[in-house]
Amino acid sequence: MSERGTFVTEFVHCNDCFEKVKKVLLSVDFRKEILYAYTLGKNAVAGQIRGSWSGEELWIFESNIIPKLNKLDLCHRLRISVISDSCGEKTFTFGENKTK
Repeated sequence: MSERGTFVTEFVHCNDCFEKVKKVLLSVDFRKEILYAYTLGKNAVAGQIRGSWSGEELWIFESNIIPKLNKLDLCHRLRISVISDSCGEKTFTFGENKTK
């Protein structure tokens, strides 16, 4: 059985922040890691992430994706939750250097 997990952003009220986050999560840079990603309505992004070993989904977000999200010029602090197939879940906060 292959390990696969799910991720979802919180509902992002700020359209500017949402567009920046969506652009990163839907980018081709992560096509090897993210099996698919799509928008949920107008203000959230969700998808499935690959993994071949227990917890790899969390590691991919922590080491590859969250650093790119932290580099965005966001006006709000945002969260994304990653649910691993067999290794629990983790919520990451990014844009922490902002005041809102």
